[in-house]
Amino acid sequence: MLNILIIFFLISSPDTSAIEIIGEEKIGDINLSQTVRDYYTFEKDKDWKLTYEYRTRKFRETVDYDLYLNKMMESSKGWNLIGVEILEATRESSTISIEIKFVSVRKNVKHFYTEQTKWVAINGKWKSLKPGVRGLFHLNEAIVY
Repeated sequence: MLNILIIFFLISSPDTSAIEIIGEEKIGDINLSQTVRDYYTFEKDKDWKLTYEYRTRKFRETVDYDLYLNKMMESSKGWNLIGVEILEATRESSTISIEIKFVSVRKNVKHFYTEQTKWVAINGKWKSLKPGVRGLFHLNEAIVY
């Protein structure tokens, strides 16, 4: 009986390991690389509280947390982020735009999206201006800078 419980636990436990990011060295900033890895790991784990915290203050002032949480939970049903590939990173003053190829699964169908994301350094910490939409909450597109 114990063996069955252990196998069930292993099968039913969510994967909370960091998401693998291919081409991470293209970002060119170790702190931003860590922020990007953390953000998309939180997204993979559907930890919407932490993804919200990685957004800029202006975004959080514009988009109420409860609205964000409800929309992210609703739009991510049957959706899972499984891979991230950095294609290109371009510095623009205090921001860095990163072109990312996302691999996700929705209702057992694999999807590939390439999107421009945008990150900004504020008081020494990187925040997401535009993490990409990929069929999730449309306000993830940049609404405030």
